[in-house]
Amino acid sequence: MKNPTPRICACLLSLLALVAVPAFADEPDAVLEQPGIGAGPALVVESNDGGRYWRLEDAGEQRAPAYPRSLVKAGIEGCVTVGYVIKPDGFPDAYRILRSRASLPSRNVARQMAAALVQMIAQRRYVPGPENPGRLPGFAAEYAVFGVGAGAQCRIDDLGAFMRAGAEGQS
Repeated sequence: MKNPTPRICACLLSLLALVAVPAFADEPDAVLEQPGIGAGPALVVESNDGGRYWRLEDAGEQRAPAYPRSLVKAGIEGCVTVGYVIKPDGFPDAYRILRSRASLPSRNVARQMAAALVQMIAQRRYVPGPENPGRLPGFAAEYAVFGVGAGAQCRIDDLGAFMRAGAEGQS
C-alpha cells in the first residue's frame, strides 16, 4: 500500500542550491535561475506518479522543444533537464538547470538548450491531482534531447532521490 502522505520538500531552496547547477557552471544563470524556487514547501512531482499531485490540464500531444538554430548550425548535440515550480495557480515558474550534457560543454550551450525547453514548459498549465486538494506548489523536472547522439545522460528517473542525494552530499 502506498503511503498517502505527500512527499514534501520543505527545504527546496537549499536542496536546489546544492544539486541544481550543471557541472561546468560556476555562477548562477540569471536567465533561468529565478528567485522563488524555495519560497516554501513543495510536493515533488514525479513524471510517473499518475498525476497524484499535479497533472497537465491538456495532456494531448506533447511536442519537443525547438532545437536552437545556432546549435544545429554548429553541429552541437546534447541534453538538458530543467527543474521548475508548479505554482498554486497551476503555472510553471522558477526554472533551473538540474543537469546538462553537450558535445561542446559550455554554459552558453546549456542555456540555449534550457531556454528552448523552458519556452515549451512555460506554455503548460497544471491542475491539482486528487492528493493535492490544497493546491500546494509542486517541483517537477522536464528532460529534452537535442540531436541524435545525446542519449539519456540527462534524464533524472527519481527526482526526490536526486534532490536528497544532492543534499546529503553537501551536509
